[in-house]
Amino acid sequence: MSRDSVFFYMFIGYNRTGKSITAQQFANEWRMANPDGIVAGYDPQHRFKHLMDPQYRIYGGEKGWWRGDKAYRKTGRKPLKDLRNALVIIDDMRGLNPSFTTSPDLSRLMEFRAEYMIDIIMIVHSPGLILEGISMYVSHWFIYYTKGRQAKFEDKMENHKEYVLAAMLLKKYAHDFQKKKKNPKQFYDSSGNGNHTFPHVVVDTTTGTLTPRNINREWAEKALTQLSSSNMN
Repeated sequence: MSRDSVFFYMFIGYNRTGKSITAQQFANEWRMANPDGIVAGYDPQHRFKHLMDPQYRIYGGEKGWWRGDKAYRKTGRKPLKDLRNALVIIDDMRGLNPSFTTSPDLSRLMEFRAEYMIDIIMIVHSPGLILEGISMYVSHWFIYYTKGRQAKFEDKMENHKEYVLAAMLLKKYAHDFQKKKKNPKQFYDSSGNGNHTFPHVVVDTTTGTLTPRNINREWAEKALTQLSSSNMN
């Protein structure tokens, strides 16, 4: 399947808020649309094992996985610079890049992702863990429930107002509906038959559009209007 653009989806939120499950859905859809494409990356909890090519799997603490330095090649795995028409999944980024400085490997991935047609799905647990060196490349932010402070978004992201507003909407949703939740961290709605819907907000970095998902539309529109007005005051 030929493509003329790539995506970079960044998922951010607490544990058990639905990030990985939603990311799995996108990864499965990508595989169906690109049957000959390779899925690579860092998957310590094996959530994407059914999709990932073991020759392009990265493990925590490894260096040189982009270019394939001597130590990395001794593992028998291939460097990610060889990828074309691929999906790279990093779950979670902090485990792969424990420093607050973007590693040379991640920098090269960002530099060549468009040229090599590499889509990216990345998962982090709080805004404070986002690396400034890669945030500028994100095409869509998937924001789930988090108690991260507003200042963390401001420090890490350009045009941070949209992301702050999305996070505030999720906090308000949790507050307004917390009586229905046994644990606010288990932030999902259950249909009672084992299926779950995970409230989140998608921010399109190109248009600045906020799209609430799995949230009552009428409630979300009203809440966004209230939050926007309070931020302006």
